[in-house]
Amino acid sequence: MSLVQTIAPESEPISLEEAKDHCHVETDFTEDDGKLEAFIAAARESCEARTGRQLVQATYVLRLSGFPCGDVIELDKPPLVSVTSIAYVDLDGETQTLSTDVYEADPYTTPGRVVLKYGQVWPSVRCQRNAVIITFVAGYTEVPNLLKQGMLMRIAHWYENREETISGTIIANVPASADYCDGLFKVMGTLNYQAEGLDE
Repeated sequence: MSLVQTIAPESEPISLEEAKDHCHVETDFTEDDGKLEAFIAAARESCEARTGRQLVQATYVLRLSGFPCGDVIELDKPPLVSVTSIAYVDLDGETQTLSTDVYEADPYTTPGRVVLKYGQVWPSVRCQRNAVIITFVAGYTEVPNLLKQGMLMRIAHWYENREETISGTIIANVPASADYCDGLFKVMGTLNYQAEGLDE
């Protein structure tokens, strides 16, 4: 099984203007724009890795060796927006496109799913790698504010500090609150980590 992003998001969930405002950087100060844009992308990547979610809509291709024994195929990177197509290699070695009369997308679960319609069965496929290819779109139409707040905290921390911790009268790990925000949206079973502060 493999999952690959084939069409990247057209924008970031945090704009440069939002990052500047949060970091108290004047709008007309452009010297650090490139640095802030890199921090925005890194904050989004960190959030996606920790939550298992796709923040801004993108296209993915999932390749499987065959259809499952059951009637459900789970699709990572929620929230699911739509299933573009399902292609498969039949027993004669020909590539076919599965009719939407056979299946439907279920974007209301987390993660989203492809589900057989009533009375339908998966077609037989040739025994080979990547015999089934599912193309789908995932990502938020509007990123939740809590996730954006976590990203802004990370951006501000990285902008102000070049180390993981800051030292003063106490030593504090600044991104802990951002980890908490991410943890509330973590998709179960995606990553084996615990966000700091969730049990406090």
